[in-house]
This record gives sequence, C-alpha cells and structure tokens, in this order.
Amino acid sequence: MSNIFSENLKKSRLNSGMKVDEIASSLGVSQQTYYNYESGNREPSIENIVVLAKLFGVSADYLFGMTDDTDTKIAPQTPIKESTIKVYEKIPAGVKDIDTIPYIDEIEVSKTMVEDDSFFGLIISDNSMNPEYFDGDTVVVKKQSFAENGDDVVVSINQGDIQIRRVQKIANDILRFKALNSSFESINVPLESNVRIYGVVYEMRRVKK
Repeated sequence: MSNIFSENLKKSRLNSGMKVDEIASSLGVSQQTYYNYESGNREPSIENIVVLAKLFGVSADYLFGMTDDTDTKIAPQTPIKESTIKVYEKIPAGVKDIDTIPYIDEIEVSKTMVEDDSFFGLIISDNSMNPEYFDGDTVVVKKQSFAENGDDVVVSINQGDIQIRRVQKIANDILRFKALNSSFESINVPLESNVRIYGVVYEMRRVKK
C-alpha cells in the first residue's frame, strides 16, 4: 500500500476525531492491525477500505490520493454503541468453552462486535503486561484460536494458567509468548506444543481512579 494511502488514512482519522478502538471494532480487526494500516506495514481489504471511507466521510479515491476534492465526502458514520458483552474475572485452566463459565459484569460495545457474537471481556489480574495493560484493566477479546505476529492473546500453555501475552515469532518453528513487564517470565515454545489461544485482544478499557 502506498505512503499516500497511509498518510491520508491517518489524516482522515485525525480530522474525524474518532478513536482507534472504535475504528478497529468497526473493521473487525485489532487496534494494532489498524495502526499497521497507517504505518504502511499492512494492507486493509477492499471491504475495509470501503468501511474506512464511510467512517471518515471521505471517498476511497481521496484515501488513495487520486483526488483532493473534499466535495466527494459523505456524512461520517460513527459506530453505534447499543449492546453489551460478558466480562469474566478469570478463565479457569483447561476450560474449553468460555460461555460455560460464570461472568461478573457486562460492558457496552459497538454494534459490529455484538453482531459478530464472538467477543468477550476479561479483567487483567496482574501486572505482567505493564506498561500497556495494568491490573484491573478490562480487555475486549475476539474469540479465535490463531494469532498473527505481534498480537496480544489470551493463552494457556501446556494446560497452565490463562495469561495475556504478546506473540512473537522468533524462528520458523518457535513462538515466544512475551510478558511486557520484564519481572514476569516470557515463554518460548515449539509450534507443536500444547498451546491453546482463546482469543486476540482488540481493545482495552481502563477506569480512571
């Protein structure tokens, strides 16, 4: 994807005043993936380019630098928040279906997330991912059993405790599940290891104290 697209994408986001978590949830991608669009490290699908143009009230031609004409703008479409997802305090080791365990709260999310029906909330219970996530923060997670390099995942390794770690591919057959806080252990595992990914973190909610 061209630098022009990335630059115009970022400019359009800033002009719209929209938050990255809202944009990412409307696209069905993680915040990190969206930032990769703006940096030029990843390319959005054609479908998501159309969604981005609608969200920011611009044309796809404008994003690609084919026109500077602001008359091509359409009314911005801000995601409508109208329902909730379940929030869990802890996921027991070995659990197969998250929907079978008790939840302690609900949080409001975008219409896109509700319609997808594969998101849940999880309360952070330690400081292993400082300084990005803190004890007591709530992360919104998309249920899926795979992840891309750089994703933050809810994971269990060798049927151990469920943790949030950042995925790093360090060799063709080795993955690192990295704790951002150096006081906590990062784990390197072969691809064939007993690793269960429950989902990928899409956004974080923090209550001001």
